[in-house]
Amino acid sequence: MTADQKIAEKSVINAGAAFERALNAALVHNPAAPERLIFNSGISCSSGISGISGQSKGWPEKLLTCLSGGADSTALALLAQSYAARRGIAHRCLLVNHNIRRNAADEAARVAARMRQHGVEVEILTLANPAPLSGLQEWARRERYAALTEIARREGAILLLGHHRDDQAETVMMRLCRGSGIAGLAGMRVLQRRNGAVLVRPLLALCRQDLEDVCRTAGVDFENDPSNADARFERVRVRGELSRIAPENNQLSSQLVQLAETAAAIDDTLLAALERAGIAGSFTLSGAARLPKSVMQLPELIRNRALVRVILGVGGMPYPPSQAALNRLSKRLLAGQAATLGGCRFLRESMPPPQDSLKITNQEARI
Repeated sequence: MTADQKIAEKSVINAGAAFERALNAALVHNPAAPERLIFNSGISCSSGISGISGQSKGWPEKLLTCLSGGADSTALALLAQSYAARRGIAHRCLLVNHNIRRNAADEAARVAARMRQHGVEVEILTLANPAPLSGLQEWARRERYAALTEIARREGAILLLGHHRDDQAETVMMRLCRGSGIAGLAGMRVLQRRNGAVLVRPLLALCRQDLEDVCRTAGVDFENDPSNADARFERVRVRGELSRIAPENNQLSSQLVQLAETAAAIDDTLLAALERAGIAGSFTLSGAARLPKSVMQLPELIRNRALVRVILGVGGMPYPPSQAALNRLSKRLLAGQAATLGGCRFLRESMPPPQDSLKITNQEARI
């Protein structure tokens, strides 16, 4: 075995261990019965399971992996398949064909066949809605998550996503540029709730190279998405800037990830305080949420954070609304009016004090 092979093998062992640590931490309390649990908008890599409270129900019965065919999701699928097989858990991959490129269907079939050869079950989901002429990536993300979370919620499964450490650094840089607050700078979380489904990102401690090593060591090829080099997209431009600023080391990326972990710890502490006070709200199996109306009497910054938590959990938006939009929402709710924001519909539920609450449903769902 050559030195390079030894390094790659060690990288794969480390990747498998990091994957298991992250996934186990997120699943110590099985979120299969979300109406009995209180979730933050997510938990960070460093915060363990502090973002979840509720009664332990054991391990989940099913894992779903979001598969694109790139190195990240291919490595995730391989790690998840190994994990599931050793624990007797059902696992399959969901591959979304956005029908954006002319050869999209052929690529999806090729990826599915490749993974099936390695014992991984794959289901191809073809989007029916036509792609828009502008805002392509945002549309694709929204449609993809809608399809994936619908299946995960219906089957009571955990949805695994392949975001990694380099993605996290790019996300934090993008949010810095937008002037995000603490919740935004916390970046992507290991555990998140979206559209009533439970999402886990078990690769956030790993970099892109680690995941390519997993694929190569397993002898599994992967796709190279041409959009990853298309400078029309913000993330691609940010990736290029990070590479330009620190071309020979990843110090800047590491600092951005450290910023995310620090911001997440602060944000988790605030949300934990809301939970202890009994005013953090709760989610239901249907994907709705309830928030005590007393939250509206809290100071603006704390009130807005509580609202962001349920908006992200129910509406499924990838990032929170602006402070100005949250303040407009609060004004309507304090006036006793119905309101919408971030894909959510807010309605007052008349109950005897102190149980008076707000019901939050997905704007596209039936009430």
